[in-house]
Amino acid sequence: MTDQPQSIEARYGRSKRAQRDRNLVIGVGGLLGIALVIWIFVVAFTPPSTNSQASGQINSFTANSNISSIVSVVISKPASATVVCQVSAANEAGSSVGSKQFQVATRGANVSVNLQITTTQPATQGVVDFCHLK
Repeated sequence: MTDQPQSIEARYGRSKRAQRDRNLVIGVGGLLGIALVIWIFVVAFTPPSTNSQASGQINSFTANSNISSIVSVVISKPASATVVCQVSAANEAGSSVGSKQFQVATRGANVSVNLQITTTQPATQGVVDFCHLK
């Protein structure tokens, strides 16, 4: 007898079932890996649908005083959708000095909204921060 213990695999070889299980695991793992890569490419490179998007554009901006501004915004949205938007008044440096969030539930694709925004400093421009469907 030898002093080195022998494993069952070394003595008799690998069983066919163990080899089949190993190949199955490698195959399934490979398929899942390929599916993940395809999903990442689809998500990363597919543009968002423009049909369900809402957007806003500043139509006019008026600074009433050092603490107040009036902003006219045109909201583009699907005709029957409700939209939540946020508009900010910004100073010369582009920093927000006041903002207002509002909801538009009016029927129609293009809706004009006039907002009075209270500001902490004199504002020089209006900015649409976001508009999204509710």
